[in-house]
Amino acid sequence: MLLLDEPFGALDAQVRKELRRWLRRLHDELRITSIFVTHDQEEALEVADRVVLMDHGRVEQVGAPGEVYDHPATPFVYGFLGAANRFPGRAAGSTGFARPHEVAIAARPQPGAVEASVRRVLSFGAASRIELVGADERHYEVELARERADALALHADQRVWLVPQRLALFDAGAALPEAA
Repeated sequence: MLLLDEPFGALDAQVRKELRRWLRRLHDELRITSIFVTHDQEEALEVADRVVLMDHGRVEQVGAPGEVYDHPATPFVYGFLGAANRFPGRAAGSTGFARPHEVAIAARPQPGAVEASVRRVLSFGAASRIELVGADERHYEVELARERADALALHADQRVWLVPQRLALFDAGAALPEAA
């Protein structure tokens, strides 16, 4: 059995990425059980066959990386495994969560859309990340293909409408992890 506790914590991003690939190959070649403790969600999803997500010592969900990412059991799991937008009051007794790439931006009001104001547009490579704030001061983040963001000609203080393309519904009283 191989036990690893935050083995890549003090390394730069490129070295971490190379070591994750190396560790995955080593694990596959040796066919041994490994326990890998990390707070880096990408690292856990890339290296693991099974992920155990814990919050304050309590197991929230266990499953294959794709399973826990695509079908989170709780808002904690949803928020811990990536950026999350919270859309309150979208369904009776529930709160909807959508990842940044699951939200479209419309230039005009639409049914079910949330009005927001663009704060910042960050474009690097093929994608753009748009930071927004709603009328209730709630912060949102949207990821779009750069071509789509360019076509919308987004700029600071522009009023837009956020249209969730996919919502994960949870009990309205449930919360995201503090860092989300």
